[in-house]
Parts: sequence; structure tokens; C-alpha cells
Amino acid sequence: MKAIVTMALVLAIAGRAAAQPTEPRAAPPPPPEEELSETTALGLSIGPTVVAWVALVATLSVDDDSRIAIPFAGLGILAPSFGHWYAGSSWTRGLALRTAALLPFGIALNRTMSCPLVLETDFRGCGPDRLGQGLVIAAMALYAAGTLDDIITAPAAVRRHNERLRSVAVVPMVRRDAGGLMLAAQF
Repeated sequence: MKAIVTMALVLAIAGRAAAQPTEPRAAPPPPPEEELSETTALGLSIGPTVVAWVALVATLSVDDDSRIAIPFAGLGILAPSFGHWYAGSSWTRGLALRTAALLPFGIALNRTMSCPLVLETDFRGCGPDRLGQGLVIAAMALYAAGTLDDIITAPAAVRRHNERLRSVAVVPMVRRDAGGLMLAAQF
């Protein structure tokens, strides 16, 4: 008798069986992004920059071949932006300043190649090159300003990223004839 009552209850709860329409199902939404850490962004900007400069100085002091130092110099240009890249910003004001520093540095380097002893008086007619010295100082100032700008503003880039995450939400939606997820955003 218990089996009959149990079977009747199961059939009563199950209701009417019907084939479901075969509509293509959308892929599930990606999991929401997590908030980023300001400390990580700062570490990503400072750490590789210090490593690049230590490696550059060590390489130049050990070996006279400056070609070995080129990758470290390139890393020194890119590394301060790593914290911004972590936060999703691809081009930064600091990277623009450091890239702009390459122009006066390149011009000064070109002037040096045409007159080997630019900083000292030479008997071949090459005296002190004040313009070359000024260009090197301008390049160093642009590089330093760009580096400091990227390091100092990395935590703010993370805060902006995290605020954008908080202004968008995926919420469940239930209607009589359907259900799913809804994207809600704040503008």
C-alpha cells in the first residue's frame, strides 16, 4: 500500500510531461572579474623598474659591449607601466614621456657619434657640446618624470578599474515564460 501512495505522490508532483522547444542556448556568461590590488600594481611598477636599472648598471660596469645592455634599457622604458597594464590601461602618460625622451637622447647620441669627445675639449676641433649636454639632461628629465608618473598613478588606475567593476552587475532574471541573466550597468 505504501508503494501505491508513494507512486501517486510522485506522479502528482511531476505533472504533465511535454517536449521542450529546442532553442539554441547561449553560452554561459564569463565569471565576473575580481577587484585588483593597488599594492600589486605598485609592486609591478616599482619592482621590474629597479631590476631593469640594477641589471643595466651591472651590465655596463662589467662589459664594455653596450649591445648586451639594450634589453635592460628597453625594460627600463616599459617596466614602470606594468602596474597600469595590470589595471587594464595600455598607454599611459608616463610611457608617453619616456618614449618622448628617446628623441632628445637619440639626437644627443648622434651628435656624440659625429664628435667622439663631446663633453671635453678635443684637439680635432670638437669643443664642449652644450646642445648635446642639454639634450641629454632633457631626456633624463622626461624619463624621470614619466617613471615617477607611472609609479605614483598605478594605484589610482587600479581604483578606476575597480570602480568600473562595481558599476556593472550580472543579476538573475525570472519571468513566467523564461529565465536567465541580466546585465545591469550604472552610467
